[in-house]
Amino acid sequence: MAGVVVGAPETKGLLLISIVADVLSLEREGRISREDLEEELGPEALKVIDAGLSPVSWYSPLVYRDLARVLMCREGRGLHDMEYLRRRGERAGERLLESGLYQQLDYLQRQVEARGTRPVDRESFEQSLRLIVSMPAALMKGGKWSVGQDPDHPDRVQIVVTGVEGLPEENAQATCGILNGISLQGGSRFAFEYQRPEPDRIVYKMDRDIGALRYATPEAKS
Repeated sequence: MAGVVVGAPETKGLLLISIVADVLSLEREGRISREDLEEELGPEALKVIDAGLSPVSWYSPLVYRDLARVLMCREGRGLHDMEYLRRRGERAGERLLESGLYQQLDYLQRQVEARGTRPVDRESFEQSLRLIVSMPAALMKGGKWSVGQDPDHPDRVQIVVTGVEGLPEENAQATCGILNGISLQGGSRFAFEYQRPEPDRIVYKMDRDIGALRYATPEAKS
């Protein structure tokens, strides 16, 4: 397996729990052989499969990439099925918001419920978005996250992540799904679109104007 640029952002083990479990399920169900695992996984990912992982430890981004590729080939439509990874990321974002592990996201959900279905004002939206960003940023060691004006849309903001040269595309696309899962589960009713204009820079752009948004209460979402 090819390596990555030294200093590429690492992934916290908490983010790997479900993908490790799913690959182990493939092996347990006979959908992938040990020989195939040894051939398709790099040494770091194989070590996680064999020895387990710590949710609070940091791992090479290659671990997620290799495990994701195994699943993309067997549950998705092949190695280019990034939509499969975004859907996985979305479910992970929903679970993280529901888990209550991150107090700032707990606060976000309470604020959303208090607002009901009133229109979203820009100041509170940007505050909420910074809370959303704090979670994936906490799960990635390396890279700089910022929230700012979308230069192409006056009523939108965007998330920019720099210092990510060497971060595999699989990891970056799954992070887009995590952001979507948090925002949708939190009631914001918008999604992010993924762009990578340079290897060192990722941009997550809103898919609609802030003025068009309304927060949704849990009852309205169901």
